[in-house]
Amino acid sequence: MLDDATRAGYRLLEVSHVAHRLSVSDGYVRKLIREKKLKAIRLGSIFRIDPDDLQAFINQLKDDDPPDESTKLRAVPKGA
Repeated sequence: MLDDATRAGYRLLEVSHVAHRLSVSDGYVRKLIREKKLKAIRLGSIFRIDPDDLQAFINQLKDDDPPDESTKLRAVPKGA
């Protein structure tokens, strides 16, 4: 019997998809996995990432690094 996640089309993400979403290389995602900063499931020689774990990782980054004055977005003046 399929659980709710499977019925909803739930899919584990490939390293390349996570890399694309984070705008980093596949190797960097693998490094995050090795350093246990990003949770992953190992299937043989490949890794898959639960979308909820990816979101938790992104949320952690947001919480750990609040923007300072130099990184805040500023309005662009009209006509610029």
